[in-house]
Amino acid sequence: YRHATQSGVTQVAYQFDVPMVVTNVGGLAEIVADGKSGFVVPPDSNSIADAIAKSFSPEIISQLNEGVKQEK
Repeated sequence: YRHATQSGVTQVAYQFDVPMVVTNVGGLAEIVADGKSGFVVPPDSNSIADAIAKSFSPEIISQLNEGVKQEK
């Protein structure tokens, strides 16, 4: 998102223990703990792509999944 205060997707992702990549706009950054339950990045394509690529690491995704469970 470039402009947002909330997204229903974040609640659905948490329900299924799925980490998220969100941009640091509106309230999205308040929901996701950066580096713990997902990644909070600036709203630009390079930052988003880098965070998505980083999340494909088996070690990182495992840590993020655990972080989501702890944040719920």
